[in-house]
Amino acid sequence: MRMVDLIRSQQKEQREKSATPRPKEPAPGTGGQAEPDLDDSSEETSGLQEDPSKALLEDAAPLPEAPRIVAMADLIRSQQKEKSATPRPKKFAPRTGGQAEPELDTSEETSGLQEDTWKARLEDVPPLPEEPSIFAPGHADSPDELYAAAEETLGTIYQHASGREPLAIEPAAEMAERFAKTSVRENLQRAIKDSLPRPSTLMQQTLGKRDPGTLNLARKGLNVAIYALKLGDALGYPVTKLTELALAGMVHDIGLTWFPESMLTKPEPFSKNEREQIKEHALNGWEILRLLGPDWEWLADVTLQHHEREDGSGYPNGLGGDQIHEYAKIIGICDIYEAMAHGRAGRDGVTPIDALKEILQTERGRFSQTILRAFINGLSSYPVGSWVRLSSKEVGQVIATNKDNPLRPVLEVWYDTSRAKLPQPKVIDLNKEILLHITGPATEGARTK
Repeated sequence: MRMVDLIRSQQKEQREKSATPRPKEPAPGTGGQAEPDLDDSSEETSGLQEDPSKALLEDAAPLPEAPRIVAMADLIRSQQKEKSATPRPKKFAPRTGGQAEPELDTSEETSGLQEDTWKARLEDVPPLPEEPSIFAPGHADSPDELYAAAEETLGTIYQHASGREPLAIEPAAEMAERFAKTSVRENLQRAIKDSLPRPSTLMQQTLGKRDPGTLNLARKGLNVAIYALKLGDALGYPVTKLTELALAGMVHDIGLTWFPESMLTKPEPFSKNEREQIKEHALNGWEILRLLGPDWEWLADVTLQHHEREDGSGYPNGLGGDQIHEYAKIIGICDIYEAMAHGRAGRDGVTPIDALKEILQTERGRFSQTILRAFINGLSSYPVGSWVRLSSKEVGQVIATNKDNPLRPVLEVWYDTSRAKLPQPKVIDLNKEILLHITGPATEGARTK
């Protein structure tokens, strides 16, 4: 018989004996205890050796130890008690100058506190200082007031440069940051097309005519800075880069302060010798700004390069392609646009769409496709705030641009076909009104005639 069958037979007999126990004769000297009933007469068991049984037991897997639930619970309680007895380190709230956060009492004595008590404790904790936001009231600048303040700041800087006196660039840098944040805020507000009245924008500050016979380098620099912000936004610049770009636009022509005003405002065209002299203004600007120190070397380089061109045809060093700082490329095309839109000595200004067309025709090979695309998308043919006349004879103001179709902006129509002012303006998206189109600009005087 196999060993397994033998073990099963013994287990069966043991169960039968436990079910019908037979009385045992007490053995003498055992105190009435029955001696065990050993089956020594079986032939099957008499031949079993001790070693095979031990081998079977050694091969069997040990039984899992019963979980000590009570002991584990005691261990957890002990650990919790030790943790509560050890003081935890204080945490420091961010941006509070190392102020420790309030220690919360989690002992059993305070477990019955009411919710109002906890609220009272939390109310005693001073709130964290809010992160400065460009949309906070303290950071919101009125575009016309900001433009006027920046013009005054730049005027002082240009005056010091003209007298070859030491100048501080930090006030202009602060203005540039405010310009950049205002531009970002305007881009977000522009998405709300049904908010009336329309707020003034930075772009509207550039639409006024500039007297070519009067030198105002500060106003010219501000206009270029605003145009450059539009291109920077089209290129996806963050606020930090927009700030740098705006500052570069503000001071790009600071080297012109070393020339007499009579030369810069003369109505006659420049002679060949005068043109060569004027080209030195880029180097003059670099010399002025490099004295500000190593932190402003990039600004001096942009000023030096803003007349360099992609194909190497610019001045003063004939740089091309990646040799030119990207800020200088943006400032360069915005400088041309500003001169066309506002006029210069011996030349009247043109409409934004005419300036756009001329630049695309004459400067296409002198600027990269990236800059030209940003120029078209950022500086629409009809800038926000400009007035236009429709094919229906109505007159409206541009309130938003369509990047996919710059020639068909969103308008607020304020004057009907008879040029009478409407009680309330109506909004027209020319990208949807395919039967209407812009026939030309409408000046301030032409709107009510």
